[in-house]
Amino acid sequence: IQKDHGLWEKFCTMHAADFEELNHGFVSHPIFADVAAEERGKYLYTCYPLHPVSTFILPRLSERVAQNERTLSTFLSANGISTLPSFLSSYNDDAFEVITPDVIYDYFEPLFRKDVTSGSLHETYVLTQAILNKLEPTSLEAKIVKALSLIYILEQFEKIKPTKGEIASIFSINHTTEEINQAIQKLIEEEYVIYLKRSNNYLRL
Repeated sequence: IQKDHGLWEKFCTMHAADFEELNHGFVSHPIFADVAAEERGKYLYTCYPLHPVSTFILPRLSERVAQNERTLSTFLSANGISTLPSFLSSYNDDAFEVITPDVIYDYFEPLFRKDVTSGSLHETYVLTQAILNKLEPTSLEAKIVKALSLIYILEQFEKIKPTKGEIASIFSINHTTEEINQAIQKLIEEEYVIYLKRSNNYLRL
């Protein structure tokens, strides 16, 4: 994305604390393990407004499920629902907002729906949709379910684990820790999510 350097520098200055907090939480995250240490901090700026986890998920998910009409490039450049341009069109210029994995899920959902094979991706999608049908579409609970779904679709747990801590790090920019914990607890109580506390502390749909 072409950024106006003057406006971008002003934005970075205005939100220096937000970028620093994001950097502190992710600069040593496993998703950056293959990135040189001096380059890790730059990723947070150059990939903004993508959340770091979204930056990791997007190309890998695209490789796995993308078709001609829905690819990484169309997400970044095309108009339509749940694309980067649609996000930017409603963006508050002074706000620090990020594209979290639930937006990535919404963008690729039509392809998940088309995949009618009996593989794990289809099974995860069917389960995800069954849960989402019982949740308020714009709720934090729904966003968490979509994020968990993508983590299980990718199955790269050495990089992104489906844990409470990981979910908190994804949604902490726009939600308090208390709000996130309450949303997770609600999902557990409604039996939409299982907390595997006695084994690996994973959350599972």
